[in-house]
Amino acid sequence: MQSAAYQSEQRRRAQMGSNLAELERQSAAKRVRLPAPRESRATATLPRTVRLYRDRLVVDFPEGDQASLLAQLLAVAKAARDDPEGFRRALEGAASARHRPDGEDGNG
Repeated sequence: MQSAAYQSEQRRRAQMGSNLAELERQSAAKRVRLPAPRESRATATLPRTVRLYRDRLVVDFPEGDQASLLAQLLAVAKAARDDPEGFRRALEGAASARHRPDGEDGNG
């Protein structure tokens, strides 16, 4: 017959082994790298009426609608605040790959 102390030690070791295995699974999961989406959160949250290029920001708004213009500029500022790295990448060219409407070639 095994003593109570021996049985307790066996349970403790089994629990420790289980805990160690779980920690190893968690550690392996933390090393997994997922590819970032091509479009950053920063540019994904911008309204469709805002287009961000490497050298220019285009904002479409109804003529004379100051509130609409300011709301869209605020959205740009929030996007830059919420995802500065994504916003920087967008300025460096990720967003500039979007189709530019006629006359928006950045040379004017």
